[in-house]
Amino acid sequence: MMRLVLATLSVAVLCAGCSHQAQKPDWVAGQPGAYPASRYLLGRGEGANQQQAVDRARAELAKIFRVAITDETVDTQTVTTTRKGRKKGREQQSEATRTVTTWTDELLEGIEVARVWRDPQTRRHYALAVLARAPSAQNLRRRMQQLDMQTEQDLTRAREDADPLRRIGAMDRALEAQRQRQSLQQYLTIVEAADNSAPPIWNETQLRSEFTQALRHVHIDALVSDDPTGKLQTVLAGAVVGAGFTLGSSDQETDYVARAALQLHELVERGGWYWLRGTLELELTEPRPERVRGLRRWTIKVSAQQPQLTQQRLLDQVNTILQKELRPTIIGFAGGT
Repeated sequence: MMRLVLATLSVAVLCAGCSHQAQKPDWVAGQPGAYPASRYLLGRGEGANQQQAVDRARAELAKIFRVAITDETVDTQTVTTTRKGRKKGREQQSEATRTVTTWTDELLEGIEVARVWRDPQTRRHYALAVLARAPSAQNLRRRMQQLDMQTEQDLTRAREDADPLRRIGAMDRALEAQRQRQSLQQYLTIVEAADNSAPPIWNETQLRSEFTQALRHVHIDALVSDDPTGKLQTVLAGAVVGAGFTLGSSDQETDYVARAALQLHELVERGGWYWLRGTLELELTEPRPERVRGLRRWTIKVSAQQPQLTQQRLLDQVNTILQKELRPTIIGFAGGT
């Protein structure tokens, strides 16, 4: 969720005396002559006190960009195994993830409270927040150029690097840079009030397709070193395939080995509930020459009113973690070089 970056300012100094103006200013309900729409984005706020009016004016202006962010979604499908008594089912859930960049805060820092006024009859306070279009557009274009340069550098690394893990890491960074650029382009369209004001150099759909193909060319063998449940191998193999990689085997030449270990504590009964805790560990290694590329651990904690359900819930949680985290975890092992 986007947060407003409140600049330190004194509204009384910005608009000395105007809060006591008897006649309603033109900006309260109409277009202010000093801040034409061709040069400024405007936000108006009303409140029981001056600070409330100022906050609402800034929020009203920021809402324009919040709507643009909300429209930028990435749909992902999550399949969850559920149990009700002896019946087992599978639920498919659609999750929308918004791409929100921290650079948005820098953009909102350009918002200024230009006018405040108090109605002498109703005693209600009003505020006008403004954002100058020209400097905001300039900053947006500068940042978009930086993202394009970053994309070009990462795509060059992806083409030239012989290491499969570093290749997909570079492609992932390039794709993320273009996702951010797309959000900034939406902002630029709002600020400049024009469509296609800075068309992208790269096609994000094409980049995503190339990234998917690159993942398939990475062969990962799924092995388990410690598993009290006896089912972790199947879960891990499914997660490797679900992440987009090609599942390798010890009989074939593979690029990497993903080795998982599940360590569990003893089952504990407390207040009619059975608790099971443990640790899931994932290690990625290269077979030739053998070296560790990365290691990550997750804490597992489940409970049920029947002891036989705790292990199934634990496996469900492990499956959820690996389906969601395995790909970014492995890509993260690539490092920044």
